[in-house]
Amino acid sequence: MILNVFLKSDSAWALEDAEVEREMTGLAGLYGNKGGVFMKFKLHGQKFCIVNSHFHAHDEGLSYRIQDYKEVNNGREEFCYVSSDYIFWLGDLNFRIQEKDEYSAQKIYRMIQDKQLAALYQQDQLKIAKDSGKIFRGYQEASIKFAPTFKLVVDSG
Repeated sequence: MILNVFLKSDSAWALEDAEVEREMTGLAGLYGNKGGVFMKFKLHGQKFCIVNSHFHAHDEGLSYRIQDYKEVNNGREEFCYVSSDYIFWLGDLNFRIQEKDEYSAQKIYRMIQDKQLAALYQQDQLKIAKDSGKIFRGYQEASIKFAPTFKLVVDSG
């Protein structure tokens, strides 16, 4: 897992205390294919923490994704500034549509074509888990105005 952070050269003088750490959650915490990478630094006197994470995949993996979040967040809390001014969290979180039986790939595709993104968003596992307080407490997310991404079965059209 990798995290690249770029800074304009005319602000390089204002960068202080840049450090990187990771929290591995893949296969008994020994493999870095799942987990998170954190970077903390000060810029113009402001404290930043940036997290890139990759959570468990597959339809049945919701409980593992939530556990991945908790482990990565614990690592972030230990590593990053307690009083960070800004925390940015990004990555491949792998959350899915909640009601998989009710929402087939064909139905989801039709809903996307019909611009029913708000209805799909109500079934987003990430939104549901966040709203229930299980993950990302206190974080703000910009409104989602794009279609969900998904994999297609080979030769399915």
